[in-house]
Amino acid sequence: SLKSPALPPAVIEGTTVDISFLVYLLIAKYVWHLPLYRQEQILKAQGIKISRDTLIRYVIAVASLLKPIYQALGAALFEGNHLFGDETPVLVGKKSLEKKRYTESWFWAFLGDSGCAFYHAPSRAFKEVAPLLSSYSGYMQSDGYNVYEKLSRDYPEITLVSCWAHARRKFIDAEKGGNAPEATEALRYIRALYKVEARIRERELKPPYILKLRQRFSRKILRLFERWLKSKASDPNLLPKTLFGVAINYALKRWQALCLYTTNPVLAIDSNAVEREIRPIALGKKNWLFCASETGAEASAIIYSLIASCRLAKIDPSDYLTDVLDRISSYPASKVIDLIPARWSNTINNLSVEAAA
Repeated sequence: SLKSPALPPAVIEGTTVDISFLVYLLIAKYVWHLPLYRQEQILKAQGIKISRDTLIRYVIAVASLLKPIYQALGAALFEGNHLFGDETPVLVGKKSLEKKRYTESWFWAFLGDSGCAFYHAPSRAFKEVAPLLSSYSGYMQSDGYNVYEKLSRDYPEITLVSCWAHARRKFIDAEKGGNAPEATEALRYIRALYKVEARIRERELKPPYILKLRQRFSRKILRLFERWLKSKASDPNLLPKTLFGVAINYALKRWQALCLYTTNPVLAIDSNAVEREIRPIALGKKNWLFCASETGAEASAIIYSLIASCRLAKIDPSDYLTDVLDRISSYPASKVIDLIPARWSNTINNLSVEAAA
């Protein structure tokens, strides 16, 4: 009699959908920004009828499978001592009786040596992010948003490092808004600081030499710039509410935090690194517009986190997702940290060596 081999266990219980399709679904939505309703239409044109609601259930189910890795990623980030922080808005809701009922919520982003993690929260308030960072000890690089400043005040173990890119934008606004000569002079100082950083990148300097170069050149520029800013701030003709006055006040108020990067080579001159990881979400929002539910937003945070961390680890997210979805159901919970993108390549290499032995 004929015998057929047993079907492999389903990735999502109660379905026959395989890993390759699920990975395609995630990559199309979260890397190429193709909304699920468009994917539904594409599949239909190919003779495959799967409703958007079913596709949504698949995405949420996969995110649930990946959640232990996402949680391990977050734990690894907050155990480090250097983070970048930022946040981006996202609409959550759906049409009801032909009326749009959306609420604005947020993805909070934290980037460190272990990768990048996004956390969905209903608001941009201090109470949303404080529980995540209450036990964190280390540097936090961010823009001038007051929640990060409050974190560093309320939790002494958090040292705030301010962002020169945001300070520069204030002077660019002032240059465009009528204070051109003074703002242009300020921008010359800031441009000189970035030239030092460019030299560091071009020479691919190691930490001790990064510190040496910053202390030799950047600190001298900063001393001259501070003196110049204070002289402009003391000018009785300067109106504090002008764009130039606002730019000076912004920089001087955060001066110590703006200069801190020159004391430690692991720190950066700005928080652009985390803004780069937020950019794909901003691009995606132009296409998928909103998350249909809180559960969907949380699922998106999980998947965006792992894909961003793949990008940082320079690994293909398709290869990564295909492998971990195959492993996760039987992988020991105590070792799931080994499946975060930053460690994944070493993990599968070690497993291959063990199997060969």
